[in-house]
Amino acid sequence: MYVGVKKNGMNLPNIFYINPYSLTLEYGKELNKHIECFPKKSWIVVTDHDVQFLTPNAGRLISNAIVKYPDTSIFTCQVNRLGQAKRCHNMEISDNDQIKHHTNIAIDLERKLGYECEEVDGHLAGFFWCFPRRVWEDNKFDNLKIVDKTQTDHLQSFDVRWTNKIQGAKRMITGLYVFHAYRINKHLWETDHLEI
Repeated sequence: MYVGVKKNGMNLPNIFYINPYSLTLEYGKELNKHIECFPKKSWIVVTDHDVQFLTPNAGRLISNAIVKYPDTSIFTCQVNRLGQAKRCHNMEISDNDQIKHHTNIAIDLERKLGYECEEVDGHLAGFFWCFPRRVWEDNKFDNLKIVDKTQTDHLQSFDVRWTNKIQGAKRMITGLYVFHAYRINKHLWETDHLEI
Protein backbone atom coordinates (compact mmCIF):
# COMPACT_ATOMS: atom_id res chain seq x y z
CA MET A 1 0.00 0.00 0.00
CA TYR A 2 1.29 3.50 -0.83
CA VAL A 3 1.98 5.36 2.37
CA GLY A 4 0.73 8.92 2.22
CA VAL A 5 1.38 9.64 5.90
CA LYS A 6 2.88 7.80 8.83
CA LYS A 7 1.26 8.62 12.17
CA ASN A 8 1.89 6.97 15.54
CA GLY A 9 3.80 4.19 13.77
CA MET A 10 0.84 3.42 11.47
CA ASN A 11 0.98 3.72 7.69
CA LEU A 12 -1.98 5.71 6.41
CA PRO A 13 -3.30 5.36 2.86
CA ASN A 14 -2.89 8.10 0.29
CA ILE A 15 -6.50 9.11 -0.50
CA PHE A 16 -7.72 11.53 -3.17
CA TYR A 17 -11.24 13.00 -3.01
CA ILE A 18 -12.92 13.99 -6.27
CA ASN A 19 -16.36 14.81 -7.63
CA PRO A 20 -15.87 15.47 -11.34
CA TYR A 21 -18.62 16.85 -13.54
CA SER A 22 -19.17 16.35 -17.25
CA LEU A 23 -21.15 18.87 -19.30
CA THR A 24 -21.43 16.24 -22.04
CA LEU A 25 -22.58 13.57 -19.53
CA GLU A 26 -19.55 11.41 -20.43
CA TYR A 27 -18.83 11.00 -16.73
CA GLY A 28 -16.56 7.99 -17.14
CA LYS A 29 -14.26 9.90 -19.46
CA GLU A 30 -14.04 12.71 -16.89
CA LEU A 31 -13.27 10.26 -14.05
CA ASN A 32 -10.58 8.53 -16.13
CA LYS A 33 -8.93 11.88 -16.82
CA HIS A 34 -8.71 12.70 -13.10
CA ILE A 35 -7.71 9.27 -11.80
CA GLU A 36 -4.94 8.95 -14.39
CA CYS A 37 -3.10 11.73 -12.50
CA PHE A 38 -3.03 9.93 -9.14
CA PRO A 39 -0.15 7.79 -7.81
CA LYS A 40 -0.26 4.08 -8.58
CA LYS A 41 -0.94 2.88 -5.04
CA SER A 42 -3.45 5.53 -4.01
CA TRP A 43 -7.12 5.32 -3.09
CA ILE A 44 -9.86 7.41 -4.67
CA VAL A 45 -13.09 8.67 -3.11
CA VAL A 46 -15.69 9.73 -5.66
CA THR A 47 -18.84 11.58 -4.57
CA ASP A 48 -21.76 13.10 -6.42
CA HIS A 49 -22.08 16.88 -6.41
CA ASP A 50 -25.17 16.66 -4.21
CA VAL A 51 -23.49 14.62 -1.44
CA GLN A 52 -22.35 16.11 1.85
CA PHE A 53 -20.19 14.59 4.60
CA LEU A 54 -21.82 15.39 7.92
CA THR A 55 -19.10 14.97 10.54
CA PRO A 56 -15.53 16.23 10.72
CA ASN A 57 -14.32 12.64 11.20
CA ALA A 58 -15.57 11.22 7.89
CA GLY A 59 -12.06 11.19 6.41
CA ARG A 60 -10.71 9.34 9.44
CA LEU A 61 -13.44 6.68 9.15
CA ILE A 62 -12.61 6.15 5.49
CA SER A 63 -8.87 5.91 6.17
CA ASN A 64 -9.38 3.50 9.08
CA ALA A 65 -11.68 1.30 7.00
CA ILE A 66 -9.02 1.07 4.28
CA VAL A 67 -6.34 0.16 6.85
CA LYS A 68 -8.57 -2.51 8.46
CA TYR A 69 -9.92 -3.93 5.17
CA PRO A 70 -7.11 -3.36 2.62
CA ASP A 71 -8.35 -6.17 0.37
CA THR A 72 -11.57 -4.26 -0.41
CA SER A 73 -12.21 -3.55 -4.07
CA ILE A 74 -14.81 -0.86 -3.41
CA PHE A 75 -16.42 0.74 -0.36
CA THR A 76 -19.80 2.42 -0.09
CA CYS A 77 -21.50 3.93 2.94
CA GLN A 78 -24.91 4.60 4.46
CA VAL A 79 -27.08 7.28 2.89
CA ASN A 80 -30.40 9.02 3.46
CA ARG A 81 -31.79 8.90 -0.04
CA LEU A 82 -31.22 6.83 -3.15
CA GLY A 83 -33.15 4.97 -5.84
CA GLN A 84 -32.52 1.70 -3.96
CA ALA A 85 -34.04 1.58 -0.47
CA LYS A 86 -31.86 -1.43 0.38
CA ARG A 87 -28.79 0.84 0.23
CA CYS A 88 -30.34 3.50 2.50
CA HIS A 89 -30.03 3.79 6.28
CA ASN A 90 -32.67 1.52 7.86
CA MET A 91 -33.65 0.52 4.28
CA GLU A 92 -35.77 3.67 4.05
CA ILE A 93 -35.68 6.45 1.45
CA SER A 94 -35.91 9.61 3.53
CA ASP A 95 -37.88 12.69 2.45
CA ASN A 96 -36.63 14.63 5.46
CA ASP A 97 -34.63 17.62 4.21
CA GLN A 98 -33.49 18.89 7.63
CA ILE A 99 -29.69 18.74 7.69
CA LYS A 100 -29.64 18.71 11.51
CA HIS A 101 -31.71 15.52 11.50
CA HIS A 102 -29.22 13.80 9.19
CA THR A 103 -26.21 15.15 11.06
CA ASN A 104 -27.57 13.57 14.24
CA ILE A 105 -27.89 10.23 12.45
CA ALA A 106 -24.31 10.55 11.15
CA ILE A 107 -22.94 11.34 14.62
CA ASP A 108 -24.87 8.45 16.18
CA LEU A 109 -23.71 5.91 13.57
CA GLU A 110 -20.13 7.13 13.80
CA ARG A 111 -20.13 6.69 17.59
CA LYS A 112 -21.80 3.28 17.52
CA LEU A 113 -20.24 1.67 14.46
CA GLY A 114 -17.14 3.67 13.56
CA TYR A 115 -15.28 2.25 10.58
CA GLU A 116 -16.65 -1.29 10.89
CA CYS A 117 -17.73 -2.72 7.55
CA GLU A 118 -20.13 -5.29 6.24
CA GLU A 119 -19.92 -7.04 2.89
CA VAL A 120 -22.48 -6.09 0.26
CA ASP A 121 -23.18 -7.45 -3.19
CA GLY A 122 -24.60 -6.28 -6.48
CA HIS A 123 -24.10 -2.85 -7.98
CA LEU A 124 -23.24 0.19 -5.89
CA ALA A 125 -24.64 3.62 -6.65
CA GLY A 126 -22.02 6.26 -7.42
CA PHE A 127 -23.05 8.77 -4.75
CA PHE A 128 -20.01 7.53 -2.77
CA TRP A 129 -17.30 5.17 -3.90
CA CYS A 130 -13.92 4.53 -2.35
CA PHE A 131 -11.61 2.22 -4.27
CA PRO A 132 -7.91 1.60 -4.85
CA ARG A 133 -6.45 2.89 -8.11
CA ARG A 134 -5.53 -0.70 -8.99
CA VAL A 135 -9.26 -1.53 -9.30
CA TRP A 136 -9.67 1.34 -11.76
CA GLU A 137 -6.59 0.16 -13.71
CA ASP A 138 -8.33 -3.18 -14.29
CA ASN A 139 -11.76 -1.61 -14.92
CA LYS A 140 -11.46 1.80 -16.52
CA PHE A 141 -14.69 3.71 -16.93
CA ASP A 142 -16.51 3.60 -20.26
CA ASN A 143 -17.13 6.67 -22.42
CA LEU A 144 -20.90 6.21 -22.71
CA LYS A 145 -23.36 8.76 -21.39
CA ILE A 146 -24.37 8.48 -17.72
CA VAL A 147 -27.58 6.82 -18.86
CA ASP A 148 -27.02 5.19 -22.24
CA LYS A 149 -30.17 5.69 -24.34
CA THR A 150 -29.28 2.61 -26.38
CA GLN A 151 -29.97 0.53 -23.28
CA THR A 152 -33.67 -0.17 -22.67
CA ASP A 153 -33.19 -1.17 -19.05
CA HIS A 154 -32.76 1.73 -16.58
CA LEU A 155 -30.40 -0.52 -14.67
CA GLN A 156 -27.80 0.01 -17.37
CA SER A 157 -26.82 3.32 -15.85
CA PHE A 158 -23.20 4.33 -15.41
CA ASP A 159 -22.96 3.10 -11.79
CA VAL A 160 -24.37 -0.31 -12.64
CA ARG A 161 -22.18 -0.78 -15.71
CA TRP A 162 -19.03 -0.09 -13.72
CA THR A 163 -19.64 -1.68 -10.33
CA ASN A 164 -21.00 -4.89 -11.84
CA LYS A 165 -17.55 -5.41 -13.40
CA ILE A 166 -15.72 -5.08 -10.08
CA GLN A 167 -14.29 -8.33 -8.75
CA GLY A 168 -13.43 -8.84 -5.08
CA ALA A 169 -14.87 -7.59 -1.83
CA LYS A 170 -17.47 -4.84 -1.81
CA ARG A 171 -18.04 -3.35 1.62
CA MET A 172 -20.20 -0.73 3.33
CA ILE A 173 -18.60 1.45 5.99
CA THR A 174 -21.49 1.11 8.43
CA GLY A 175 -20.59 4.08 10.63
CA LEU A 176 -20.26 6.50 7.71
CA TYR A 177 -23.49 8.26 6.74
CA VAL A 178 -23.76 11.00 4.12
CA PHE A 179 -26.55 13.34 3.08
CA HIS A 180 -27.56 12.91 -0.56
CA ALA A 181 -30.03 15.48 -1.91
CA TYR A 182 -30.93 13.01 -4.71
CA ARG A 183 -34.01 14.58 -6.32
CA ILE A 184 -35.38 15.50 -2.89
CA ASN A 185 -38.11 17.71 -4.38
CA LYS A 186 -38.78 15.53 -7.41
CA HIS A 187 -39.82 12.02 -8.35
CA LEU A 188 -37.08 9.46 -7.61
CA TRP A 189 -36.75 8.56 -11.28
CA GLU A 190 -36.63 12.15 -12.59
CA THR A 191 -33.87 12.39 -15.23
CA ASP A 192 -33.88 16.06 -16.28
CA HIS A 193 -30.41 16.50 -14.82
CA LEU A 194 -29.13 13.76 -17.12
CA GLU A 195 -30.06 15.67 -20.26
CA ILE A 196 -27.70 18.01 -22.11
